[in-house]
Amino acid sequence: MLKISPKTKIVDIINEDYTVLSVLLRLKILPGYGEKTIDQIAQEINLDTDFLINLLSAFIDTEFSDYTQFLNYDIKFITNFLKETHDFYKEEKIPELKTLFSKLIETAKLKNNIKIIEHYFNTYLEEFYAHMEYEEKQVFPYVQELNNILETGEANKSFIEGFKNFSIQEYVDQHEDGTQEKLNDLKNILLKYTPELTEYKVYYQVISKLYRLGKDLEYHMNLENRVLVPRLSQMAAEINKLLDENKIKFVQP
Repeated sequence: MLKISPKTKIVDIINEDYTVLSVLLRLKILPGYGEKTIDQIAQEINLDTDFLINLLSAFIDTEFSDYTQFLNYDIKFITNFLKETHDFYKEEKIPELKTLFSKLIETAKLKNNIKIIEHYFNTYLEEFYAHMEYEEKQVFPYVQELNNILETGEANKSFIEGFKNFSIQEYVDQHEDGTQEKLNDLKNILLKYTPELTEYKVYYQVISKLYRLGKDLEYHMNLENRVLVPRLSQMAAEINKLLDENKIKFVQP
């Protein structure tokens, strides 16, 4: 397994695991890498070098476990990357899968059987979209506001009232709703129960895309569960302490 350092060349990381290209795309690190190193790229995109190293290491190394390192970085780095990942799913991954799934249905000899699988696929996508929407409309703005309060020492009174009612556990429960498990179920259904097809090229493309999405989604969920959630708890505790000490200035919205 390649150990990434500031002097590691981007092309060497890609040769280790070409699927890391999807992470580079989200970070706006575009082709034409030449002999550029991690340190050089980080400076070009105005990103902390160690953060970039850990972000790429967590993706290519399935045994990466030291997510506590991420807790030292600016929370904006994390939320910005998570938002970019949502956009990647919605603009690239999901449309690609939907197109392939439509082609897969056309190749089925028994349409009724494949329609059952299609229904499960569509239900999964609806839940996936709902999960992302909850984070984008509720969680990420909440994190941003907490960060603003800690940076400025000022808060809107109505937000603080809502802050006291916000449940981090509810967010954790959202992550335990089986998003990853249902994706695994979908893969297993396709592997076990796909009816006879007129040809199998598209089938293998669908399966391949689902496995790649599964890897990416596991990475994404690890960043949320093992970085964002602990940081949320940490930030909330700091603000509660400031409130108890009357060190927050209330301002008009």
